[in-house]
Amino acid sequence: MVRTAAHDLTGRTLGEFEIRERVSTGGMGTVYKAFQTGMQRIVAIKVLPPDMAANEVTLQRFYQEAKLAAQLDHPNIVRAIAAGTDEGTPYLAMEFVEGETVKQRLKRQGKLNEPEAIRITLAVAQALSVAHARSIIHRDIKPENVLLTRDGQVKVADFGLAKRLDQDLALTQEGKGLGTTLYMAPEQFKNARDADARTDVYSLGLTLYAMLSGAAPWAGLDITEVYKRKQAGDLAPVRQLVPSVSSRTESVIERATQPVPDRRYANCGELIAELQPPASAIMARPAVLARPLADEQGPSAAVRPDATPQAVDWFVRYFDKDGKRRQLRLRTDELRQGVKSGRLATDMRVARSEQGPWLHLSAYNEFVDLLAQLSRGTQEAAMEKDIHKTVAALHAGAPLRHRDRPWALWLAIGAAVVAAAALAVWLLQ
Repeated sequence: MVRTAAHDLTGRTLGEFEIRERVSTGGMGTVYKAFQTGMQRIVAIKVLPPDMAANEVTLQRFYQEAKLAAQLDHPNIVRAIAAGTDEGTPYLAMEFVEGETVKQRLKRQGKLNEPEAIRITLAVAQALSVAHARSIIHRDIKPENVLLTRDGQVKVADFGLAKRLDQDLALTQEGKGLGTTLYMAPEQFKNARDADARTDVYSLGLTLYAMLSGAAPWAGLDITEVYKRKQAGDLAPVRQLVPSVSSRTESVIERATQPVPDRRYANCGELIAELQPPASAIMARPAVLARPLADEQGPSAAVRPDATPQAVDWFVRYFDKDGKRRQLRLRTDELRQGVKSGRLATDMRVARSEQGPWLHLSAYNEFVDLLAQLSRGTQEAAMEKDIHKTVAALHAGAPLRHRDRPWALWLAIGAAVVAAAALAVWLLQ
């Protein structure tokens, strides 16, 4: 008799596994809690339904999941134990995780605080790094496939759609997309064969977004609209939904979810390096206010050049490389650092309120000293470049004209002014 997963298999036996209770049913089969008699332990059993087992590609993918999972030995990956077939029913025995999925946590709690969301994301990224090092791509990272144990451990589950970059086994048809619509990368919609480490990076970025905001982006839209939004990079900044999220985390999400793979992190190691906060940095940081501060420091407020900029919130508008307008919310020190490092342009517009007024940085005393420093640096760099150009021309034996050396003219004028002043002083003595 062929046992099916269409009805409850509780009380039956598959190999040495006694089925105790049904846990969940998904696209790749039903998961049961079972008891392994040989090892005297509780395990999880995934059973493939007969209609899916009859499909050769699906059956191969099911066994591939077992093989790939068996190659991955990491505390943040659900461990595979055994695979087999009992009276025509394929099954996969795995480590049983006592706890809940991130999706269940979000449904119960609403959303996660930033430190917890980052902790989970880093654990998943570390697990994926191990898989990627073995050329294994998950291709279905989402809240449902991230498990949380009762003692706080993070486990990545369900490698059912995983593939090896060097051994695809022809399971993925060309031009066919695989994955979960809301979390899969844009390139997966057209051809799942294009998936690589950056594909998992994208899905992990959206998973972090969902943990912080409490909901999947683009939920409720049809697949065509979701694809259009993803291709256009039309993802609302997470701080518009949760203002308390740090700009650092928002920046990581923005880069991880870029529509073009080349603009994302090349691997999970890069994502970890940017997302990993300094010790206690997030816990120590005061929460950002949900609404802008009052204008107690308007454009006319006096600010000493040596004063430490206060942690005022600023709304920043700029245009990205594709010409699309973006908006961020930054503290004064974050904004200054961004401008100083060159990651933010000095011609952008900022305001203390989303309603404006939107003014140039020079309109606020908090940035006057910084802009002056940058201006001096630019002038000095230009003069240095001109001097190097002149010296090079001299070495080459080229005749110099006054327009080739404007700095020399200014030096001559300066010398004349100094000489005139000295003469006037001598005459007055």
